Amino acid sequence: LNNSELGQSSVLISPLAEFLIRRAIINTRLGNFFYWYLKSESEGNQYLTHILESFVSRLPNERRAKLKHQSLFISMLESFCQEVKNLRDTTPKKVELLMHLLTSKLRPFLRSAPVELPSDPDFTVTDVILQDCRVFKSSLSPVKIAFNTAQGPEYALMFKVGDDLRQDQLVVQIISLMNELLKNENVDLKLTPYKILATGSKEGAIQFIPNDTLAS
Repeated sequence: LNNSELGQSSVLISPLAEFLIRRAIINTRLGNFFYWYLKSESEGNQYLTHILESFVSRLPNERRAKLKHQSLFISMLESFCQEVKNLRDTTPKKVELLMHLLTSKLRPFLRSAPVELPSDPDFTVTDVILQDCRVFKSSLSPVKIAFNTAQGPEYALMFKVGDDLRQDQLVVQIISLMNELLKNENVDLKLTPYKILATGSKEGAIQFIPNDTLAS
C-alpha cells in the first residue's frame, strides 16, 4: 500500500468490520471480547484503532462506562505487576509490596464500583482475597490475585507483564472452537478450556488453575 491508501484505510471501515461492530453492539458478551481483542492488536495500527473508536462511540453510555471501568482495572493490575517486577528484592518483599498496592488501591476501587472481568464477563469481582494472592518466582514476577465475586465463587487470575499472550490466547480459542464443533457432532471430550486474555502486546490475564491430579 502507498501512503495515500494507508491514509484512506484509517478512515474507511470494511464491510466485515462494520458487520462485526453491529453484532458486537447487539451482543454484550461479544462486545466485551471484541473491544479487548481490538485493543490488544491496535497498538501502532491506525486502522484497528479507528474500528475500535467507531465501536466505542456507538455504544450506549452505560456499556461505554463499563468498558472504561474495565480499562482502569486492567491498567491498575498492569501497574502493580510492573512495580513488583521492577523491585529488585526478595520474593517476600515483592509480596509485601503487592499486598500494600492491593489494600491501598485495588480494594477501594472494587468496593466503590465492582467490575466485570474482561477475561470472563460472567463474573463480577467485588473485593480482593488478600491471603490467596501471591507473587511467582520468575524473571517476570507474575502475580496471582484472588477475588470475591458477586456470583459467589472465588475467582483467581494470574497477571503478567512482559510476555506476549496473544499466541496463547489464539491456541485456547482454537481448542474452544474445535470443542464446540465436536459437541455438535455428539462428541463431548469433557474439556473446560481456561480463560486467557491478552490486554496488550506485552501483558494479559490468565485464569489461575490450582495444581490438581489428572484423575480429578
